[in-house]
Amino acid sequence: MSSEHGIYAKLPGFAEAPMRVAFHQAIPLKTVVVYCPDPRASEIPAAVAREFDQVWPGEVVRDETGAKVGFTNNIGQVITVGGRAIDALRSVTVLNHMLGVENVVIVHHTFCGTTAFTPDGLFEAFDQEEGADIRHLHAPVDLAIEDFEQSLRHDVAVIRDAPGTPKQINVFGYIYDIDTETLTKVVEDLAPVTP
Repeated sequence: MSSEHGIYAKLPGFAEAPMRVAFHQAIPLKTVVVYCPDPRASEIPAAVAREFDQVWPGEVVRDETGAKVGFTNNIGQVITVGGRAIDALRSVTVLNHMLGVENVVIVHHTFCGTTAFTPDGLFEAFDQEEGADIRHLHAPVDLAIEDFEQSLRHDVAVIRDAPGTPKQINVFGYIYDIDTETLTKVVEDLAPVTP
């Protein structure tokens, strides 16, 4: 790779604030969707785009030289096992800082593999099979999905209460039915209205 593709911050005269403005103009991100890597859930971004009247998958925008300089899609993806929020926190913080975000949409899906085990079962398996005690690494509530409504309410609160989530962002929790490819809203935590 040539040196012209260096890290932005190392460029002479780099200024972060104008660079963020340029990113906002090139990438019209409005909504971050957090969902599971299960291939049966691959249509979740399209369903969220329909629900929020946004663009997915969109098109790459090129300048007069043919260089890729942006895109029309305004749905950003964060893919985590089970669509769990705890693993998405860093991405939500960074995406908002670089691109500005209006909505974070957490989607859990029917027949998810994370509904097939319990946190205690996972901990015990690691003890027996790997000889490792991982109980201190993960809060049990963030591992398995035992109840969709409970897991979505928890995950929306995880995003909302995180210091890296600006208060002006709306946070939603949905269940996606993989058979009907439909979304059902479970939680809506709207940003406070400022006078």
